[in-house]
Amino acid sequence: MSIKIGIVGAGGYTGGELLRILVNHKDVIISYLASDSFSGNRVDKAHPFLKNLLDIEFKPYNLEEIVEMCDLVFLSKPHPSSFKFANELFKKGVKLIDLSADFRLKDIKQFENWYGIKHERPELLSKSVYGLPELYYEQIQEANFVANPGCYPTGIILGLAPVIKERIVGTDRIIINSVSGFSGAGRGRKNENNLAANVVDNIKAYKVTNHPHTAEIEQELGKLCGEEVKATFVPHVAGFERGIINTMYLRLEKTITQEELYQRYLRFYQGKPFVRIYQEGENPEIKNVIYTNFCDIGVNLNYRTGMVIVTTVLDNLVKGASGQAIQNMNIMSRYNESEGLKH
Repeated sequence: MSIKIGIVGAGGYTGGELLRILVNHKDVIISYLASDSFSGNRVDKAHPFLKNLLDIEFKPYNLEEIVEMCDLVFLSKPHPSSFKFANELFKKGVKLIDLSADFRLKDIKQFENWYGIKHERPELLSKSVYGLPELYYEQIQEANFVANPGCYPTGIILGLAPVIKERIVGTDRIIINSVSGFSGAGRGRKNENNLAANVVDNIKAYKVTNHPHTAEIEQELGKLCGEEVKATFVPHVAGFERGIINTMYLRLEKTITQEELYQRYLRFYQGKPFVRIYQEGENPEIKNVIYTNFCDIGVNLNYRTGMVIVTTVLDNLVKGASGQAIQNMNIMSRYNESEGLKH
């Protein structure tokens, strides 16, 4: 049975990526595309790659029309602008997947400290499920409201989950070095640090001690091991469009061999279709995950220093955003979780 979907904020990067994947999904009817910037224009005005593939116009957001026309809605607005839409649509019984950061952190004080704004809908936090399918498949399956993870946290949490859960490594001094393509800053956002002139032939760190994804990373890793986790997260933006590479350094706390470490990762992600584990001597590369929903993981043990080094790569617009949102939609709708995502 097909599902009728809508997208609020359909003109942006993640909205376009949702549409790129959904036009090939056999169980989806695209019913409503809301966009402030492109209202009244055909979809290919914002996303030329959809020319002759999708015949629909952008509309202004209209609650009554969306409720009537949609079973599930993706909120694809930049943070922090999902509060109003989530509240209205959830009350009307529409299933939601929110791609913003508004409902990822369950501690209101943490949210307000890291994002510097008041949380407008704290009553919805208990209604939303953190949408990382490899960790929360069953909860997502029963959910009506999913908070889609951030792009950096997705690759970082997936990379660290097997060693954090079994406390193979220390949890108080995790070092994370990440590099993202410039599409991570969003489309149409006035961001001087992200202008082409600043990122072409360049790489630079930003928000070195205060990136809000730090709280998301610590929250989820803390759940896995049952204790407080502290991470030093240093993100960088570089002169390529899409993709993220995360390199993480952790202190080894249990005796283990490289082969045993590799086998633990294989077991942890057995049956998880979008995680691929690399053997010793192989290293994940961004070029192998672009336009896919895969997160590739490499894990190496440095015997000399007693450190575990984990490297992960993913496409920030797919597994880091829209692809993962569609993976969540599939799970919520009881479809095969890979539907529309392997092509």
